[in-house]
Amino acid sequence: MAVEMKEVKKDRAESLKALEENFTETEKIILSRRSTRWYKKEQVPEFMVKRILEAGRFAPSAGNCQPWKFVVVREPSIIDDLTNTVVMMCKLFRAILDYQTPGNFWKFPIAKLYTHLMPKKLHPVPFSAIPLIADRKLGLYHGAQTVILLFKDVRGVTNPDLDCGIAGQNMVLAAHSMGLGTCWVSFASLAFDYLGFKWNKVFGIKYPYKFITSLAIGWPMGKPDGFVDRPAHSVDWYENGMKTVVDPGKTDSGISLGERFTIPNYADPRQTHWGELNFDYDKCNGCGSCEHICPASAIELKDKKPVLITGAQCMACGDCMAICPKEAIRVKSGYAFSQHFKTIDHSDLKPPRLK
Repeated sequence: MAVEMKEVKKDRAESLKALEENFTETEKIILSRRSTRWYKKEQVPEFMVKRILEAGRFAPSAGNCQPWKFVVVREPSIIDDLTNTVVMMCKLFRAILDYQTPGNFWKFPIAKLYTHLMPKKLHPVPFSAIPLIADRKLGLYHGAQTVILLFKDVRGVTNPDLDCGIAGQNMVLAAHSMGLGTCWVSFASLAFDYLGFKWNKVFGIKYPYKFITSLAIGWPMGKPDGFVDRPAHSVDWYENGMKTVVDPGKTDSGISLGERFTIPNYADPRQTHWGELNFDYDKCNGCGSCEHICPASAIELKDKKPVLITGAQCMACGDCMAICPKEAIRVKSGYAFSQHFKTIDHSDLKPPRLK
C-alpha cells in the first residue's frame, strides 16, 4: 500500500510539472480561439453541425432547466434576407444617431438621450459598428454558410441569458476544436426587436422563446486562430488572512456619481481612445488578410502595406495579429473610454500565461 501511495504521488507530481510547463489541449482551444469574419464558400458537413449542437445541449444550466432553443439556418436566401433587415435598421439608427460625421453634431443630444436609455446597446463599440453595417463595410455573418440562432426561454431559472451564453460558448469551442471558425453575432437582435412580427413568424418562434444571439459557423479563410495579447484585469486574491491585488489596473477602479450620468463624446479622442497597432513592414507580405477580417474596418492597404486609418475605431481585438501569416502585427494598446463607459481595472497587454 505504501509503495502504491508513493507511485500515486509521483504520478501526480509529474502531471503537475507537465501542467506547469504546458497548456492543456482544452486551454489551447480557449486561448487561441478568435472571432472569424472571413469564410470560404463551402458548407459545413451536417454531422459537424449536429456535434456542435450536442456540445450546446450538454451545457450546464440552473436547475438543469436548459432554457434554450437552437435554430439552424443553412438557406442562403434566409441569411441574406436577415442581413438586409439588420442593414436597414442600422441605416435608420445612423440617420437618427450618427453625430460623428461632419455637419451632424446637432444629433449629439439625441444620441446622448438614446445612450442613456440603452447604454449597453449604444456603448462606443456597437455605436461605431452601426454605420459600418449600414454601409456594408462590416458584414453580419461574413459569408458563413451555417448560422445558429439562440433563443432563450424567458421563464428559465434565475438567469436564462447566462445559461444560453454558456451553451453558446460550448458550441463555439467545439466548432474551433474541429477546425471551424465562428463569430458571435448579436446585431441580429435588431431584426427581432423591431421586426419581430416578421422574423418570429419565419422561424415559428412563439412565447416563451425570445431571440438572444446567434453564431456564424464555417470554414475560415487563412488561419485566424492564435494566441494574442490581451489586457490583464485586476484580481483581488484573498488567502491566509491577506488581500493581494493581481495585475493592478492603471485606471481608477471606481466610477463617480457624475461619471455615471455623463456619456462621453465618442468623436472626442480625449474621451474615447481607440486601440493602436504596430506593423512590421519588413515582415509583411501584403496579403491583406488583416484588412479582410478587421471588424472595425480600421485597416487599409496602401502600396500593399497595411496602415491604421486615421481616426479608426480599433477594438484591439488582435484578430489581425492572429491571422497575419508573417507575424507582422502587434497590438500596441487597447481602447480606453471615459465617463459612463470609463475603462477600469485594466493593466498592460499580455499574452496567455502559464501561471
